[in-house]
Amino acid sequence: MNKPDIPLISQSNYSTFSKDSLLRLLKEAYAFDNPDLVYLKRGFNDTYKVTSGSARFILRIYRYNRRTLEEIRTEVKLLLFLGKHGVSVSLPIPGKDDVFIHPLPAPEGMRYAVLFSFAEGEMIRKPLPEQCRWAGESLGFMHSSLQSFTPGPMTWNYAPEILLEFVQSSVHKSLVSFPDAQKCLDSMQSDLLRRLSGFSFPSGICHGDLQSENFYFQQDHKVCFIDFDFAGYGPFLYDLGAYTWYDHQGKTPEMLAAFYEGYSSVIPLNREEKELIPLFGGLRALFLMGMWNRFNDGETNPEWNAEQIAAFVWKVKNWISKRS
Repeated sequence: MNKPDIPLISQSNYSTFSKDSLLRLLKEAYAFDNPDLVYLKRGFNDTYKVTSGSARFILRIYRYNRRTLEEIRTEVKLLLFLGKHGVSVSLPIPGKDDVFIHPLPAPEGMRYAVLFSFAEGEMIRKPLPEQCRWAGESLGFMHSSLQSFTPGPMTWNYAPEILLEFVQSSVHKSLVSFPDAQKCLDSMQSDLLRRLSGFSFPSGICHGDLQSENFYFQQDHKVCFIDFDFAGYGPFLYDLGAYTWYDHQGKTPEMLAAFYEGYSSVIPLNREEKELIPLFGGLRALFLMGMWNRFNDGETNPEWNAEQIAAFVWKVKNWISKRS
């Protein structure tokens, strides 16, 4: 009996490179003698820990079609600028031909690899108020340094009106069966835009994802920032809002006050700006919701069904109401 023909499925949305192919890249592009790597994280990108002798690095494989080559080049340029100006960051490492970005053909299309220095220090989920002050001061120093940076193309723009338009377009279809949640989101959008309009905030390049996993405490009160994948242009208060949003990880009012105090020692915050920080925290939360829904394929990213999205809208609404 002849077996039925089975069509070959050759398309891929998010492939995984073999360990051997990545080790070959490290040997050829960086002249590592005997490298090894461990797969750390799969999500918006692929992240690997690389070792070569006693040296450690981080290898990032950018996901196909989420950021352009020019936008990745801007990230590399940004990090080199910060390192040159005394900001502690995970730096891109050039290959043996001084090339920072390496193209990797994948089934879904061209992806890109960048090797970064390994961030030394300690990631602390519940830092002491004194450590929060160091983190705030370090962020203020980074923002101050970036005011003289001339960016190229960037993936993200954190202007409130642009961000909220992105959120609405990302979740609108999911909320068709939850009209009350859609009305709540519409109301939040109107309220946020009304309360934030008319202000001229200090703006520039924001880190974009200021959670505890993305900065490491080092000696001499220094903080090393990592993972600038969400860096984008917008009000600096967006970064402070992102830090504040993550207070569900255990940040107390004393910790937040110390963080704001440290930041204000570099870039002064007036009373009105401090009162608006939770609004930017809400913007950050809504943006995350939009991101996960926009890039969710039900397999490589956590699947947010419509009910979860609706519940999250109300969660953000209540979170903002309690803090502003």
